[in-house]
Amino acid sequence: MSKTNSRIKAFQSASNPDQEYEDAFQGNCSTVKENLRKARKENPDLLVKIARANGISVSALKRARHGRSGLGLHDDNLVYTYPGGLKISYTSREPRTGWLYGKASAPWRMDRVKPETTTIYLTECENDAIALIGCGLGSNKDTVVVASPYATFPKPWAKRFAGKHVILCPTSDSAEQAKVAGYLQGYALSVKITSKESVMSSSTR
Repeated sequence: MSKTNSRIKAFQSASNPDQEYEDAFQGNCSTVKENLRKARKENPDLLVKIARANGISVSALKRARHGRSGLGLHDDNLVYTYPGGLKISYTSREPRTGWLYGKASAPWRMDRVKPETTTIYLTECENDAIALIGCGLGSNKDTVVVASPYATFPKPWAKRFAGKHVILCPTSDSAEQAKVAGYLQGYALSVKITSKESVMSSSTR
């Protein structure tokens, strides 16, 4: 294990479990983010290794790391800090992903969506979102890039996109994405499906 890694703490049941859980979650978020900060400073080769393993660039990884829904490290593996949970992407083991702590209560980076946000790009996975962020998408207050933890999308999450223009960027054209579009159409101002590659091409012109 790298010297940059501090351990996260397991949740212990207590007399006030909701508050204890939140306190432990916030502490673990801080720990994994501090691990990443140290790696950037002390072990840049590790960031290159992690970026390659996840099919993203180091510059994109650095852009996406900020905020409550950002990035961290645990045992030299990339961690996505979701509202309510920490999802880990293992560099060299199967299954490649899993929940390190808790579960997502909203899409990754959804906390960045503000009243002034007009357009939300929704990807099927975090690394696709990171790739879009690396191209400069979401660098202004009008646009936010978010990700679903997997191809599936819980129907109750659709209301979080109310009053926004939503652009779905699926990994592949699937029946699941058509279902997600159906969920969103009851809330979003508009819903469009396009490929990540098309969006990246347009944003780099």
